Amino acid sequence: MATAYAGIGLCAAGVSPAGYGDPASADHPSEPVIVLSRNIDGQSKDYTLDDNGRTEQMNSAGQLVYLAMASITDWPKNIGANFIESVRNKITAALQPYVDAGYIEILSIQTTIKTSRTRTQVRWRDISTGQEFTIGLG
Repeated sequence: MATAYAGIGLCAAGVSPAGYGDPASADHPSEPVIVLSRNIDGQSKDYTLDDNGRTEQMNSAGQLVYLAMASITDWPKNIGANFIESVRNKITAALQPYVDAGYIEILSIQTTIKTSRTRTQVRWRDISTGQEFTIGLG
């Protein structure tokens, strides 16, 4: 016979001090839970707000990708023969922990060079939702 104890279980919050029963008997969601994080504006580096002043949301995989990309500090300084390969390697290394963990899939990394300016587009897929996203740099 199982012993009832305080914690999650059969009673909803507010019915008893903290619920009682066996945690194994609690209902669990059958679908994966998508956790949202605060949306970060790529230019201002601040949270974005909606028309009512509340913080806007982005999925957690999107925030992981954004923060990984923003944390790359040792970008190649000179546009030379190995510039595009070096940029690709930096991005891949920054995102690899999330690829290995099964959070994202990198679909493409494209860098274009126009005179002294560069633009890199990273297309990636959120594995939990199947949605594709693009983040731009430069």
